Amino acid sequence: MKLKQCSKCGKTTKLWKANPPLCKYCSSGGVKIAKITEKKKDFIKVSKAYYSLAITKNKLSNGGKCICEECGDEIKSPSGRNVSHIISGGSNIALYLEPTNNFILCAKCENIWTNISPSSMKIWGEAQERKEKLNLKYYGG
Repeated sequence: MKLKQCSKCGKTTKLWKANPPLCKYCSSGGVKIAKITEKKKDFIKVSKAYYSLAITKNKLSNGGKCICEECGDEIKSPSGRNVSHIISGGSNIALYLEPTNNFILCAKCENIWTNISPSSMKIWGEAQERKEKLNLKYYGG
């Protein structure tokens, strides 16, 4: 591997960005990039499998198409960004991977769900029912 000089800090290292030539530290805006631990790598793998499973279930129940559970539009290239949680994983990590703790939503509906007004959506009633069941299952009440 050929080492080159970073145009910003002058350090001779492996470059992270070619134009302009920047090292990893300078290309991140001067923020030190943390290394991903093995535990975090395992969690990422499990998360990807969870998202893939949720999308596959949606496709199986919709004739091979991934359909938004709110508006009914087809999601052409579904990914983990289309899997929206009812109860955030930050409140309980076990809930993050719970199969009933999500909806498959298109980008427009996911934005409404997350940032605007989830109570105005058609899925709101079902979300509240699922939330009650999840609270009973994980918190006993």
